Amino acid sequence: MENPETVTFDVGGRLFKVSRNVIEQFSDTMLGKIVSETWQHDSDATVFIDRDGDIFAHVLNYLRYGSIVLPISIPRAMFDREMDYYGIITDVNAHTIKQESSIHALDVVKNKLEDAELEHDMFIIAVHAYHKYMTGHKSCFFNEDSKIGLCRNPFDHSTNPRLNAKKILKEHLKTYYGIDAWSITFSQQPNKNPFSKPTRSAFPSTIINSGVNLNLRNAAESRPTFGRPIDDTPFASGLLQEGEWYCNSCTTKNPTNADTCLACDTAKSELVPLFGGTASPGRLPSNSFGTWTSRNESQF
Repeated sequence: MENPETVTFDVGGRLFKVSRNVIEQFSDTMLGKIVSETWQHDSDATVFIDRDGDIFAHVLNYLRYGSIVLPISIPRAMFDREMDYYGIITDVNAHTIKQESSIHALDVVKNKLEDAELEHDMFIIAVHAYHKYMTGHKSCFFNEDSKIGLCRNPFDHSTNPRLNAKKILKEHLKTYYGIDAWSITFSQQPNKNPFSKPTRSAFPSTIINSGVNLNLRNAAESRPTFGRPIDDTPFASGLLQEGEWYCNSCTTKNPTNADTCLACDTAKSELVPLFGGTASPGRLPSNSFGTWTSRNESQF
């Protein structure tokens, strides 16, 4: 019977499906012998090897490419021991096996941390920008002194070469809150607050207060569902009609004559308007944070 094109290894509980041609190129090694017809009577059977599966993955890469750069988590001595077990002979003078430097590993961790902090801070800024917008602020400024739990100054994120902080912040505002940040500026401003903690620039004589400034507006001409993802509601494709109201507790659209939510039985009298203030369909309340709205309330 003709041998299949692949062979499966079970090494320490990890399964590896490898091209048979790769193994047959090293027919003199232990791996080459155990997959040969002499040793393997059932060519479809999984070959079990009681060794370290994590290191075996790098052994296979060495066989595939003829060289390997070991991560810092796998010492060279451990890799050499596994290579000896599999009968794979390497030329020491060829320098085909290299070890990742601790400096490079530290840079990788540092970059991942910076990217995670950027994602975290852009989401936090989006949340607080939404709160300010709902209280009537069409523009807002955030920096490290804003006391909103930022990991670092927003201006620092604008220099991240891997992630676009402006794009991420804009997407958060539009997706989760229906707000269009038509202007996002990461800038350095004169420090006018004598009680804030300044950041010194490259010029010692200049004290600056850097951060991000946002100019906001509603993402749509009319707002069907403010405060929730635009495409994540039962009536996202249709606007509210005059007098209809929206229960933010269960995302249900209710008719004008309904005194309680049709889905969750929440009394309309218990709900706070989307903008706060006097609750009346068709009337624009005055303050902030609520749970129903009507078509006329989308006018600013």
